[in-house]
Amino acid sequence: MNSGIITVDGQNAYFEMNGGSIEGNIFKEARQTQYTGVVHVTQGATFVMNGGYIQNNDFSDTMNSGMVYVRPYYGNSSFVMNNGTITNNKVYEGSVYIGSQQPDYQHVGTFEMNGGIISNNTASYGAGGVFVSMNAEAVMNDGLISGNTGVSGGGVGVIDGFVPSGAMDAGFDIDEWGTIYHVPGAFTMNGGTITQNTALESGSQGGVGGGIYIASNKVTLNAGNITDNYAELQGGGVYVACVPYVLHMYNAVIAENTASVLGGGIWSCPTGDVTIHVNNGGAVFDNTALQNAAGDDFVSVPRSENYITTLSERMLGGGKADYYTDGKVLENSGVLGQPDPSVPRFEPANPGFPITDIINSTDSYALKAITNDAAKQLANEKASLFITGNHSERGGGIGTNGSVVIGTEDNWKLNVTKIWNQVPESNYQDKEISIRLKIGDYELDTITLNQENNWTGSFTHLPSPDTLQGKVITVIEEGSEYNVSYSEIVRDDDTKTLYLTVTNELKTGNLTVSKTVLGEHADLEQNFEFTVTLSDTSVNGMYGDIEFINGTATFVLKHGESKTAYGLPAGIQYQVTEQAVEGYTLNAVGDTGTVPADGTAVAEFTNTKDNDIITDTPDSPEEGQMDSPKTGDSSNILFLLLPLAILSVAIAAILFINKQAHKN
Repeated sequence: MNSGIITVDGQNAYFEMNGGSIEGNIFKEARQTQYTGVVHVTQGATFVMNGGYIQNNDFSDTMNSGMVYVRPYYGNSSFVMNNGTITNNKVYEGSVYIGSQQPDYQHVGTFEMNGGIISNNTASYGAGGVFVSMNAEAVMNDGLISGNTGVSGGGVGVIDGFVPSGAMDAGFDIDEWGTIYHVPGAFTMNGGTITQNTALESGSQGGVGGGIYIASNKVTLNAGNITDNYAELQGGGVYVACVPYVLHMYNAVIAENTASVLGGGIWSCPTGDVTIHVNNGGAVFDNTALQNAAGDDFVSVPRSENYITTLSERMLGGGKADYYTDGKVLENSGVLGQPDPSVPRFEPANPGFPITDIINSTDSYALKAITNDAAKQLANEKASLFITGNHSERGGGIGTNGSVVIGTEDNWKLNVTKIWNQVPESNYQDKEISIRLKIGDYELDTITLNQENNWTGSFTHLPSPDTLQGKVITVIEEGSEYNVSYSEIVRDDDTKTLYLTVTNELKTGNLTVSKTVLGEHADLEQNFEFTVTLSDTSVNGMYGDIEFINGTATFVLKHGESKTAYGLPAGIQYQVTEQAVEGYTLNAVGDTGTVPADGTAVAEFTNTKDNDIITDTPDSPEEGQMDSPKTGDSSNILFLLLPLAILSVAIAAILFINKQAHKN
């Protein structure tokens, strides 16, 4: 059968659905109803869905069919979904089926999803939501694919037929398979959401790719959300089927996914390659492998030398990630791998040493990624593709038997050099300076500069500055001991190197010496001499108002005057002294201390003179000694003669009395 409930047939045939509902149709005769659909678009026709419903139909026994079947038979047929809903249908391989399993190697069917909902559909073989088969291309720009159930791909299944058709074994080139032979089997995700879809095991196959199943070399995931999907076996969010298929992803955060056996974030089988770059690359963190499992964030099962793992030291955006051992894959445990119960899981209190230089490595890993909050925030801001909250036994976020490449290889380096400007070597020769990488407003990891590394260091594996959407790569120096300045970034595109110079200068402060003179007898024009002595004898020259020679300065101040030394090295000790002046009482405040950073120390000197001082006062006479009278001092002579006269009269009287007594 080559028709449908509605058939759109021919180069100029066009069907636009803006509303209404197509529902309740049942096709049961499998052989008689192949190559059909509820809406069958063929031989170059076009179907545009802007609204309405395609719902509650049953084509579960009908191969090569779908609710919308876009068959590139004798023409490049197409389906554009801008809105509307395709829901609650039962199908064999896909509710929206694009392409064919028997291509004509000339024409390609296309599907463009710009909106609308494909939900709660069930497939008995392929993908529950969208099935892209061989000569087909699908682009998802927006819209919702949710709640669908399938076997190989709960939400989306993509196959190019290169391996099952025998083209690989016959020696065909896989790139030519998609271009020359028009069998791209391509899917590009630029937006939208694929969520809560389920991939269940059916017999010996399926149970892989809860969100997206990939058996194609032309799948690119640029943006959108692949969240909360479930795969019974591998690849809760995304699954890559086998070699030689390569999935390309860009600007991806893979976080908060869960595996019950191996690899909460990513699981890679023995033929799986995983390469994560920093440039438009990926960030894998905060995933979980359950108890008795291994590898919260990444697992690679033991493999041959033909299959490699490369994990950049930096995540999307430029934040650093350290990878630590988190259990182990048991040796000789098959292609799927089993956790080794004898090897302990990662312990934050005893993490061990990070594993470095995971570049083109053939080793088996079970890893936990440790990074800081700033790096996570930067990655989330830079990301356009989020693979989160998905579940599976192996590879909660991504499972792969083929190759997964996240980002592009374009590593840059930032060289940082420190210069000490007019700082005595003794101040820094034993110091270590921590320099922190900063991208945009995000402060990331650090390097240490010291005399041993000649005050030079590098931040490596950085993203190209051109990919950071205006965020600038720079650094900040930690600590506040010095004044720090930063040069402009110098960029060398040939070597992919950025150059930056960090200059340190001593912090400075000021010292002010002031003079106040008080008192009734004070001389306000009196000069007072001061000496300032610094603990740093290397201070020479004019510092504002004061000239220093080997850390010492002298000057004079009068009442109401002051002098300030500007730009002295902060932290040095000072002492200010004043030469004594007779007759003045001195009071000094702040005459010793430390020059503060970005401040001013003040030494205040106050001199007071309240009493006049007579400098020519004679010495006091000794006891019993009188001063000799000065010439012409008559008052003093009379004062001296009077007691002599009285004494003479008294003596004469005594002599007279004695004489009269003798006569008698």
